[in-house]
Amino acid sequence: MRRTGRTLSLKGRVNMTQDQDPVYDTYTQIWADERNDYVWRITALEIGPYEPNSLYRFDGLDVWTMPKEQMVGTDPFAIGFEDNRCIAQYMLGNRMFAPGGGVELWGGVEMRSIIDPEAFVTRELGFRSTNTATFSYLVTLEEYQTSPVEEVLQLLKTSAQKAGVINDGSGEV
Repeated sequence: MRRTGRTLSLKGRVNMTQDQDPVYDTYTQIWADERNDYVWRITALEIGPYEPNSLYRFDGLDVWTMPKEQMVGTDPFAIGFEDNRCIAQYMLGNRMFAPGGGVELWGGVEMRSIIDPEAFVTRELGFRSTNTATFSYLVTLEEYQTSPVEEVLQLLKTSAQKAGVINDGSGEV
């Protein structure tokens, strides 16, 4: 596998209420690359508010390489970061308090991302968060060219822990 020197920035906004997958209301796909012999590595993951001056309304998200055909049967997201298809997480810790029972205030925000340095995006990339989450994102990817054997190995690695679902769309083990 060799670096091509090409990078890609994905940026946009997600409103899970509107952008969610029809089957799994906590997932939305943001990008797909159907080319053969290329994979991508996430080098940076930044999350921000959906609109300027708005508050974060979620506790975090997972970044998944989840083909649509694997989104059948039992909840494929149940395992979380233990699943090889989950390649990054973004956490947002905040405090909510209402002094004297009054207006809700937000403070003490802590943000951080965890990116698996050995994970590659082989085809699809999507977010999983709460079904009411709203946020903007900036994901930076670095492209690698693979040999046919390396590509197959990356595809197998990405889908090796599929929570009991096979890749034929039937949902049967």
